[in-house]
Amino acid sequence: MSVNVMNTVSELAVNQSGALRVFERVGIDYCCGGKRTLVDACEAAGVPVDAVVRSLEEAERSGLAGDRGTDWRDQSLTALSEHIIATHHVFTREELV
Repeated sequence: MSVNVMNTVSELAVNQSGALRVFERVGIDYCCGGKRTLVDACEAAGVPVDAVVRSLEEAERSGLAGDRGTDWRDQSLTALSEHIIATHHVFTREELV
């Protein structure tokens, strides 16, 4: 699969297997910063676009062979919101403690 670097981070996060893990590992914000293109997000995170593209392509190849996880496009907004809060906003609660 070829990654289009002009796609938004949110498009890649939704449509590409393993993209969330890649974005978390390299510090790309796919939640609130999801409207940025991959090029802009990489620049903001200070990571090389080529390296992120290679990681996304590898994650996609690995994902095709295994469990793709939850397809959030098929879930309700409530379920998606609860998942985001429980999984990705944990650091906010931890900082307040």
